[in-house]
Amino acid sequence: EGLHIARALTDRLGTPESQRDLSVALGKVGDVARARGAWDDADNAYREGLHIARALTDRLGTPESRRDLLVALGRVGDAAIDHGAWDDADRVFREGLDIARTLADRLGTPESLGDLTASLVRSTVVAFARMQPDEVATRLQELEAWAERMPSRERAKAAKWIAILRSRLRPDD
Repeated sequence: EGLHIARALTDRLGTPESQRDLSVALGKVGDVARARGAWDDADNAYREGLHIARALTDRLGTPESRRDLLVALGRVGDAAIDHGAWDDADRVFREGLDIARTLADRLGTPESLGDLTASLVRSTVVAFARMQPDEVATRLQELEAWAERMPSRERAKAAKWIAILRSRLRPDD
């Protein structure tokens, strides 16, 4: 229902706000489809949302539109992992990581730093899966360096992920 309303408003108004609402609605539809195991439906919804988010970022170039693009890229990458498409996941996560770095550097807000943490974690997980130990080490070092600049709450979240990821580097005892 919400998706139909968002589509109708976008068709009628065509404003950036209505387009953003449609992109967000598509992301939520994709989340529901993914939770149900309807992988193709989720992927289609995520990719349509990504297309809209990319167009809005190209048109507006605001931090908000860049963050929306980052979120859409994360969803597409997560869906690619569900399909075992590690190269696709790597490609979109790298694009997202570039956006996250820029936003964290420019804004330095808890939200932008949290997004950077999530992007670095996703990128590290893909590097693990692709058996790229040098890439894993590089991403962990970057996460540690950024964590030093984070407020305590975000630093604690980053430290938790660093510990989890580092534990995966050690061979099982």
